[in-house]
Amino acid sequence: MPKASVLIVDDHLLIRYGLKQMLSQECRGLVSGEAKNSDEAFVRLVRQPWDLVILGIAVPGNGGFSVLQEIRRLHPSTRVLVLNMHADGKSALRAQQLGAAGYVPKNADRAALLRAFKSVLAGKKYFED
Repeated sequence: MPKASVLIVDDHLLIRYGLKQMLSQECRGLVSGEAKNSDEAFVRLVRQPWDLVILGIAVPGNGGFSVLQEIRRLHPSTRVLVLNMHADGKSALRAQQLGAAGYVPKNADRAALLRAFKSVLAGKKYFED
C-alpha cells in the first residue's frame, strides 16, 4: 500500500492509539496525526492536507458532522471515514450526504476496519450494512 497521511479524530485516547497502531502495522510509511476534539481537528486541517481523516462523530466541540463539513470545504479531495459508537442508519446516511466516503461502527472487527480504511483510501465508498 502506498504511503499515506491519516488524521485520526476521536475523543478517546485508546481509539486513537489503537487505530494508529493497527494502521501503522498495515501501511509502511504511514504519516499520522491525532486530534481529540473539533478545535484540534480544525488546527490540524488548516496546517496540512491529509489523504484520509478517520472521524469519530461524537467528538467534543462542534461535533463530527461539523468537522466533516469543514473538511469538505477546506480540502474537498480528502477522504473521510466516519466512526460511530453504533451501527446507526440515520447517522450513516447523514455522513454520506455530507460527503463522507465511508462509515463503520467502532465495534467492527479488525478485518472490517481494515477493509473500510483500504477502500476509502483507494477512493472507493464503504458503508457497512
